[in-house]
Amino acid sequence: MAAKKVADLLVDVLAEAGVRQIYGVSGDSLNGITDSIRAKKQIQWIHVRHEETAAFATGAEAHLTRPLAVCARALRPHGDRARRVKA
Repeated sequence: MAAKKVADLLVDVLAEAGVRQIYGVSGDSLNGITDSIRAKKQIQWIHVRHEETAAFATGAEAHLTRPLAVCARALRPHGDRARRVKA
């Protein structure tokens, strides 16, 4: 049996917690997570053009429909735009 990847474990935990959608901009450090989401098909990846859009969409989803919503962002030196959004 092959060892599980961290991305697979993360997707499993999020799915068990009730997460059905993750908003984000794919690429860079999120490739492993998006690959795992695509393979498992338990969670829907919603690609957006900007990290701020992902943060606003996540906040709106949590406010309107569910208590738990997820926004994924890449780890970059100047990639903290989503942190400035208060949802």
